[in-house]
Amino acid sequence: MSDSEALLAAVAAAPDEDTPRLMYADWRAEHDDPERAEFIRLQLALSKRSYEDLGYGYAGKEAMTARENALLNNNGERWQREVYTQSSFIKNIWFERGFPHTLVISNERRYLENASQLHALHPIQGLATYEITSDSNIRELVRSPWLGRLRKLDLRGGSWLTDTGVAALLNSPDIVGLTHLTIARSHVTDEGAAQLAATTRLPNLEYLDCSGNQFTSRGTRTIATSSAFPKLTELRLQWCPITPDDATAVAQSPELAKLDALLLDGHSTGDTVRPAVLRAFAQSPHCRDDMTICIGHDGYRPSHQPRYTGAFADYKHWARSGGYSRDPAGPEL
Repeated sequence: MSDSEALLAAVAAAPDEDTPRLMYADWRAEHDDPERAEFIRLQLALSKRSYEDLGYGYAGKEAMTARENALLNNNGERWQREVYTQSSFIKNIWFERGFPHTLVISNERRYLENASQLHALHPIQGLATYEITSDSNIRELVRSPWLGRLRKLDLRGGSWLTDTGVAALLNSPDIVGLTHLTIARSHVTDEGAAQLAATTRLPNLEYLDCSGNQFTSRGTRTIATSSAFPKLTELRLQWCPITPDDATAVAQSPELAKLDALLLDGHSTGDTVRPAVLRAFAQSPHCRDDMTICIGHDGYRPSHQPRYTGAFADYKHWARSGGYSRDPAGPEL
């Protein structure tokens, strides 16, 4: 094993530690790759929200982020080739804290065939596949010993991801470390929603995206009122239907209070239903001033709807997709 591989293996073995990463940065600086070293140090500083000059002549979040993007634009393809050369199943790599963190793949089986080598030299903690290729591949993936190393898992965009696949995933004890989970644009029904809402294996989940599945309003409600995710701060249920009654149940659930963002936009609730859904959240005792809630369909504006008298202040426009942050200074609904 070369010096470079030994240093990379040390980073992979302790992915949460900064010291091995800084040691590798020093080695790259000493071996004629100062921009790789700068990028590692820069992303580590940004991850800590530290915006002081690192000795490169710039400081502040805006300047540091601009330099981060410039380094990636100039070197990203070359740094990605250090992870793979002929591995065409890897479509993209997302860097965090200076190193490859998430692999975007097109074939789960090819990933599993190469996982040992990939994880041995890189601190990979995220996996994203945007087109599930078969039900058997899902089962192999969730049985993989590498699943326990992941913190982010993104499964979306395939007819093969069904309630059966969700059950297989939730049966794995290795998902307990996940902080981010996406099961979106797939064929999961209310049955899969119920399984997800009843799990005890996602206590560390902070982000959950179940957008674009085959839920009815009941499935949307089941997930949004679940107590299975005590650390959850962002829940995405875009393009999932919700009725006024189920919206009221979600709005009155104490589980809503833990969220910073709830996205229910994308599904056309209709001109009659949407105001009732909005009013349900406006009257919720669990919304906070800093909470973001998206309701309605793309392009929805608060000015399109009648005003209501309610417990909370008006919502202001947050994004084109119909997002609203509670504005304590606004008029009453």
